[in-house]
Amino acid sequence: MPGALNNGPAARTNVITFTSSGTYTPTPGMVKVDVYLLGPGGGGGSGALTASGTASSGGGSGGSGYSNFLSYSAAQIGSSATVVIGAAGAGGAAVSTAGPGNGGGQGGQSTFTPSGSGPILNALGGGGGSGGQVSGNSAGGGAGSWASFGGNASGATPGSFFFGANQSAYASGYGGQGVAGISGAVGTQGNGAVNGPSSGGSGGGVSVTPAAFAGGGSGYTPVLTNSNGVPGGALGGNAGQAGQTSALAGFGGGGGGGGSSITGNGGAGGASGPGAGGAGGGSAIGAFSSGAGAAGGGGLCKIVEYF
Repeated sequence: MPGALNNGPAARTNVITFTSSGTYTPTPGMVKVDVYLLGPGGGGGSGALTASGTASSGGGSGGSGYSNFLSYSAAQIGSSATVVIGAAGAGGAAVSTAGPGNGGGQGGQSTFTPSGSGPILNALGGGGGSGGQVSGNSAGGGAGSWASFGGNASGATPGSFFFGANQSAYASGYGGQGVAGISGAVGTQGNGAVNGPSSGGSGGGVSVTPAAFAGGGSGYTPVLTNSNGVPGGALGGNAGQAGQTSALAGFGGGGGGGGSSITGNGGAGGASGPGAGGAGGGSAIGAFSSGAGAAGGGGLCKIVEYF
């Protein structure tokens, strides 16, 4: 057709995804790969449990893992690459005796190590959120980076984090920081991220009155279907909604925080998408149990081969 621009045939691609550790062996004919590597999220803390008439906070959410990206030529990959997928941070277990909730665990480290001349790619996990507090706020875990883990929160003190230069120039991204549970109030919405996973919401607290409150929603992540995040659990001990997953890079959104309850058990944090910080559990009173924190989202490695 006159005036038409012929760019030639589109490049053929093949996508390989690792959700556990293994060895990547290039498909014959591969000329380059794009590697998306995701560190796992930290776990959310469980809610506090108190006597009626004492305020408490829901569990803080975990920090998200780092999302790293790099392109490699066939020579840089070599004959194979070792893929290590870090373990997600555990969610804080529910408590059935009066006191603060249990904190979430720290996410592990994901690595991609080619046998050729290419550099090692790193993505470290986020820190765990602290358990809900009696008459005080909980805190969120720190987000992971390519150089350091996100720190675990302790009481009302947030986990540490490091924002240094990105390891690669394109598409890498820090995940969302974990967020605090507020004493006697609705849970806090998680922190979002542009090129990385978001954190979940914190759990709902219980007021002196007593009154129960909803959990916080997850953070804003523009590449997800529901970019504004998912809602937290309603008051009355409802669980938060599960997070989502990005189609391209594979990272996900955090779940909603669990709602608190004064007539039953606190709600659990909603399940995390890959790499996302775990949501916090809701608090409760009396002879019931608080809501458990959600585990962080697992690490992941997505390899796009070009021929």
